[in-house]
Amino acid sequence: MTRFYPKFYITLGVSGEDSIYIKNSSDDWIRLESQSFFRVYKALNQMSEFEIHFSDIETSEKGYVKEQAEVLFFSDNTLILKGKIQKVTYETGYECIVTGNGMEVDLLNKEYSNSTRNADDPKRVEYSNVSAQTVANELLSTDSDGASPWDMTPASTGLFDTDYGNISVRYEFANKLNCLGKLSESIDYEWWAEVDSKDYSIQKFNIAPLKGAQTSVKTYAITGDDANCSQTSQEKDVTNMANKIEMLGYGDGINQLSTATYAASTTYSTLSADITSASTTISLADAGDFASSGTIRIAEEQITYTGKSTNDLTGCTRGANSTTAKAHKLEVYTEKYVAIASAEAASPVGLYGILESTLTDTSVINEETLELMASKELLNRMTPIVRISLIPNEAYSDVAELVVGDKVTVTDAESDISGDYRIVAINYEDNYGNLSMEIQVSNRSLTFIEQMEKQREATKNLSVYAQGATNIYAINNYENADASNYLNLRFFIPNEAIAINKVLLNFKLKDYRAYTTSTVAGSSHSHNLTISSSGAHSHDTSISAGGGHDHAIGYMTADWPSSGYPQSSDVGTTVGSETHTHGAETSDSVAHTHTGQATDGESAHTHGQTYAINETSLTSPSVDLYTGEDGGSMTKKATYTTDQTDIDVTTEVTTVGAGSWVNLQFRPNKAMRIEANAYIQIFIESK
Repeated sequence: MTRFYPKFYITLGVSGEDSIYIKNSSDDWIRLESQSFFRVYKALNQMSEFEIHFSDIETSEKGYVKEQAEVLFFSDNTLILKGKIQKVTYETGYECIVTGNGMEVDLLNKEYSNSTRNADDPKRVEYSNVSAQTVANELLSTDSDGASPWDMTPASTGLFDTDYGNISVRYEFANKLNCLGKLSESIDYEWWAEVDSKDYSIQKFNIAPLKGAQTSVKTYAITGDDANCSQTSQEKDVTNMANKIEMLGYGDGINQLSTATYAASTTYSTLSADITSASTTISLADAGDFASSGTIRIAEEQITYTGKSTNDLTGCTRGANSTTAKAHKLEVYTEKYVAIASAEAASPVGLYGILESTLTDTSVINEETLELMASKELLNRMTPIVRISLIPNEAYSDVAELVVGDKVTVTDAESDISGDYRIVAINYEDNYGNLSMEIQVSNRSLTFIEQMEKQREATKNLSVYAQGATNIYAINNYENADASNYLNLRFFIPNEAIAINKVLLNFKLKDYRAYTTSTVAGSSHSHNLTISSSGAHSHDTSISAGGGHDHAIGYMTADWPSSGYPQSSDVGTTVGSETHTHGAETSDSVAHTHTGQATDGESAHTHGQTYAINETSLTSPSVDLYTGEDGGSMTKKATYTTDQTDIDVTTEVTTVGAGSWVNLQFRPNKAMRIEANAYIQIFIESK
């Protein structure tokens, strides 16, 4: 019989039993009673999973067991998981397999878009020096405004109670859960989802430094008189260690953010507060093992100090030994400075040699955040990774007592194991009413396999959504110039330019070269003569006197007059073509008439053109090079008297900056031909 339960403030679950409830269309919880098996898997910083098997599903239950239906899993009265069905597979009419995820799946299915942060392209969102709490709230809010309504309600503890501080991060075409995961990782926090203990309709999202109890809540003895569990596996993984971490962030080529750190000393701690590049007091989480004075290393910066007060190193000189002083965030790895080539024998590098690992996360746009991520990775992997799987003898009591993230003590008298480990995952299984638990504990929060999966995802995103690229192009110009007429080599730097890597200028000083031509307007024309008619036409007289040419006029009766033009009375004597000259007149054209008799009236002729190349031999050349924004003030860089190769003008172009026209102006001392070329390399942001 199907049982219904009101939706408000009712504690579900059955004493001494495992149970599953599903929500119907009226928001009432209905208990399912025909399942033969269920499994729930929960892990740190991962979306939860579940699976349900029905060997004989009831007809009434088929109406509720559908994709996107919400389900609750209980052991006794302890809620194990609230999730949402993603897939229902019927193998027969009564055999059914249901799979799904925790309620975090709602965030996984929503792509992050924020038009307030980026109106032009809301799916590319960048936060620069913004409160981590603000970022988290905007990610969780339905309207991306950091306020109700929520896709998942922010918890009241952790980051949402005490803000971490400002961060810089970028998201491109990412789902909300992925964004929240990257946010948590960038500040070295953990995330998880939970359900309100009174109202199961409220899902809360948590981001906090550590989940679970940080002092041991239970001891598991594998062997001996007090044995209370069985061991299914134990692994000490040396092959996946890493004691030198290089972390790459946003960018491309020489513009890509990067940092590196390593573990070459047995004396180390983490920062207990942010520091600036000028801080002279550095606070550590534990400075007990550090000497009263000496040199420390934070990422790639070396710092000398002259005193120690409890956990504070005082009298610090920043950027020692030719390193660069930088700001560093809370919890960044800090150790006594030892060169990696001279690592202390008992340090991770000294014991195992240099084991390098390079990770990439292009969502990180801030070097300080990148250092924090590299520190977390180093601390997790600088010693061998130990993983142990245990099956407790008393599963029902342990379900209520333990959560993922808790610290437990594991001992094995036979193998001399004794130590504290964190619970990184719990697998719950119910088989026909019999509950069992498998607990995975480790000395790190994420297993190596999980990290590699994240790395593969980051690589995939990088290949699909490039966040910028280095562009190389050349600008050329060549022409005559002189002391009054300069050569201008102009080019535009796009607004999207994040970095101007390199600008190199090359030029040659050559002989001045000029081209001359002369042209008579209307130089090609025809005289059309017809029998006993006048042919009125004009000659352009802009070339002053003299324009020797022939008129092929057929037959005439008289010689051409020695001056002036023939008259009608001159008709008579037959002659051939005559060469003659029209004198220059005061007007541009002189109209005159030819009258003649001809059997062939067409007589065409052409006025000629002249063409020449003039080249002046260059001696004692000198050119002043000026740089600046086109149309603005120009600054003289240098004077050159010979051809030049690879003059570095990167600083001058960077001063002008993105979104402007740049002018490299050549001012010669005399007439010369200048052939100039600029090689430009800039990093363009993808938008």
